[in-house]
Amino acid sequence: MNECNILEATHVFYRGKMHRIASKWGISVANRLAKPSEGGFGCITDTGERISMWDAERYFREPQEEPFMSVWTIYYNPRDFPGKYVARRHDIFRNRTEPQASSEYFMADTLDEIRSLIPFGLACLTRSEGDEPQIVETWI
Repeated sequence: MNECNILEATHVFYRGKMHRIASKWGISVANRLAKPSEGGFGCITDTGERISMWDAERYFREPQEEPFMSVWTIYYNPRDFPGKYVARRHDIFRNRTEPQASSEYFMADTLDEIRSLIPFGLACLTRSEGDEPQIVETWI
């Protein structure tokens, strides 16, 4: 684990033990930490223990698993972008059976335009008979 600040933390070291963080308090949506005069900040562990800014010894971030491979699926006319082409990235990890959706996507008006945004060097797989009707093709 890597030491970090509370904003990035997934774990807190407290009373000689590592605890997983379930939620945090005293942090604004703009990632501003509350001052002591405002009640301070802290976290609540997965066992329900409330740990304040004064009691936490250190914060740690669990290393992020890197994807083994990413695939891009092109959709036409998805519910969230009617009448548009959208390419969405899905990541494949070594120890997981299903691809994980990423928050990364591209949007365009034409198929040629969306294809030009797909990372270079990938191969196109045409849609399969059982695919959702919005799927145009997938790039791996």
